[in-house]
Amino acid sequence: MNLGELIAKYELEKRGYKVIKTNLRIDHLEIDILTYKNGRLKTWEVRMRTSYTYNRSDIRSFLTNLKAKRLLKATYKLESKIKHPLSIGLILISRIKRKDRTMYIIDLLPDPW
Repeated sequence: MNLGELIAKYELEKRGYKVIKTNLRIDHLEIDILTYKNGRLKTWEVRMRTSYTYNRSDIRSFLTNLKAKRLLKATYKLESKIKHPLSIGLILISRIKRKDRTMYIIDLLPDPW
């Protein structure tokens, strides 16, 4: 698990999500984090950047078409395997370095599409 996924896991737990699995492999695909909250399962893709300059309304600014297709395919495969509906969320983490410290800005998009 990388730093971005650790930060995301902590943030999700803080917001009441139960983390079921991290780095879940489905064939050759991967789901970063699988959570459960209020009777619903959700897959999360974690993206970490070194700046806070992205357009939140344009998903293509931080998720390539190829990565989006892989994420959807992995989610659909898991959904059919466990026979339970899933939704997808994105977590954007911006790492901003200052002279004496590093700050992290966390942006949860529970329903990006």
